[in-house]
Amino acid sequence: MSHRLKQYLKPLMIATNIMGSDFAWLDTILITLVNLYHQFLNPTLNGVVCAAVFTSLEKHWAKADQSISILAVVLNSYVHASAFATNSPYCTPENLWELVEMAYLRFYGIQPNGDFQVAFGQYLQGSGDWTDTKMGLAFWQADADDKKIPVNLIQVWRESITSNGTSRLVLLATHILSIIPNTAATECLFSKFGIVHSAQPSWYLG
Repeated sequence: MSHRLKQYLKPLMIATNIMGSDFAWLDTILITLVNLYHQFLNPTLNGVVCAAVFTSLEKHWAKADQSISILAVVLNSYVHASAFATNSPYCTPENLWELVEMAYLRFYGIQPNGDFQVAFGQYLQGSGDWTDTKMGLAFWQADADDKKIPVNLIQVWRESITSNGTSRLVLLATHILSIIPNTAATECLFSKFGIVHSAQPSWYLG
């Protein structure tokens, strides 16, 4: 019985820990949710439990900023569009360009220029300034492994500014990849602040 219960609770607890961490970027959240979905597709698991999990996942996804979350995965330089199924609409450059164009207009209030479009196309192909070597992906991965932390994707992107078009793409990528949709970091800062500065009574004025 305990083994059976563990089959259901373990993936949920792992997902909860991941999504509540300081490193829960949008790409991490989406990949974790998809992984959880696939784990509960297991036909040996109780169908009622799986249906409840699917319902919960669908509610979370419905409330999410879906286009930005998808772009966060694409802008993960170690993933690109490889996370999507071959028949997914997000495997085509045209559909991804539509997402990134809308995001750029939404964040900055202007249309991306031609240099940006070229840079994004090259990024999807892993060419030009966006090869694994030029982005130093092996170096950043080894550095993160040595420190036992996730790769800092924002640092990877910031080291990739070489021209006007790429700088605009870097700006958008760092904007999206810096979003952490939980309060873990804020709560940690408040805890640290409480250690160095004691709380004053509500009547204390100075």
